[in-house]
Amino acid sequence: MKRIFILMGLVCSYFFSQAQLSTAATFTETNFTDDRVPGKIMFKKNGQYVKAYLNNVPSAVLADFTKRYEDPSIVSWVIDESDITGYFNLDKESVIVSYKKDGYLVSIRKTYDSTKLVKQVRDFLHDELKKGYLINLVTEIIINDGTLYEVTLLKQQQVFVITLSKKRNGDILVSDRLYYTQVAVKNI
Repeated sequence: MKRIFILMGLVCSYFFSQAQLSTAATFTETNFTDDRVPGKIMFKKNGQYVKAYLNNVPSAVLADFTKRYEDPSIVSWVIDESDITGYFNLDKESVIVSYKKDGYLVSIRKTYDSTKLVKQVRDFLHDELKKGYLINLVTEIIINDGTLYEVTLLKQQQVFVITLSKKRNGDILVSDRLYYTQVAVKNI
């Protein structure tokens, strides 16, 4: 009688575990975008992303993350073979943090509007702002040797994207300048 209950228990657990696997959300490399459902934890397994749990995020990563960010909004995690990436919003900034599995912080990427741009960078852009450009969007990437800023400026039908590099010593250098002109399309 005990053998029957054990056998039935094994069979039931097998079917329940298979049902759980078949209902897990999966993402391929091509359709996995930044428009994730908040709070999801995804793990890359055999080339596909499957649902994971907070205990899949290494403790060294969580320790550094909680030390840096005390109260972020809901965090989504993506766990690859060698990298862990967290996506969340904090103080009207969209933030992406990238770690190695050992807890080493690779980069922090923030996207925000012009009101959060640091004064030193805003002052550096003074000549462009005098030409009538307005700061639209800022992407800030913090890495070991400094900070990169990609600032989008707008003026009527023109878009100007300037990439700045701020070194640890405070020096700011222009890395790239791109000008775009919007073309109006007429209906024929």
